[in-house]
Amino acid sequence: MADTFKGRVSMTPIVTVTGDTDADDKDVIHHDIKHTLGGPLEKSADAAAFTTARWYYSASTNFTATSANILSGTYTDGTATHTSDKISMIYVENLSTDSNGNETDCTALIAAGSGGTGDERAMLIEPGESFICKWILGHAPTIESLHGDTAVVTSGNTNVNVKVVALCDDVA
Repeated sequence: MADTFKGRVSMTPIVTVTGDTDADDKDVIHHDIKHTLGGPLEKSADAAAFTTARWYYSASTNFTATSANILSGTYTDGTATHTSDKISMIYVENLSTDSNGNETDCTALIAAGSGGTGDERAMLIEPGESFICKWILGHAPTIESLHGDTAVVTSGNTNVNVKVVALCDDVA
């Protein structure tokens, strides 16, 4: 039986109907879409596709204004990560705290390639939000090519802690 990364995604398309002098504004589900959308998101580490499946977990990784690799150090089994390892699926949660444990409204960014706040391909994770993504293993980003950093918002803080879980292919 292969290791499997299971997630679930959902979204609700909300529009605000503007009130008037006799009624308040009201949030409703968009009339064309009519319901919440969602479903499973799953990746199996089958032997045919993976060289060696390894799990990565960090309860608190600190993103700063300087773009850096999201994964570093060791996998959960103690094996060292390598920059050439492939990230098959990843979960990142913005914990809304900074490196000192203080609450922050700093936004986490994830980008493949050069990354950075100037990268129009960056995925945005607001405080308290999470992000799940999976790739076709043959085209999955390497540890070296998937970066995280921050976007400064109203607090002026430039760092935020994130939780990271990943299923990787140890190809080194």
